[in-house]
Amino acid sequence: MPELLDLVDRASSDPDFLLRLQQDPYGTARAEGVDVSHDDLAGLLGLENASEQQVAEALQARLSFSGKSDPSPPSPWGPAQAGSLGLPTN
Repeated sequence: MPELLDLVDRASSDPDFLLRLQQDPYGTARAEGVDVSHDDLAGLLGLENASEQQVAEALQARLSFSGKSDPSPPSPWGPAQAGSLGLPTN
């Protein structure tokens, strides 16, 4: 039987599953055989006093961030060009 962390691992490599988990974290977990309660998830996220909606939103935000291939914010000057950095452009 999978556990909650197995679902997070799967979401990191399966964009369709990530989307499902972001849209309905509790329903997706239950559909995958993971019995997760609000208290379990709130505790895992450090949000013990949060509502179910707040926990779902926090999980969605964390999953969105973890699903990015490059978590760094874009440069305000645009992408760096090799030649502009004094690097060979071949």
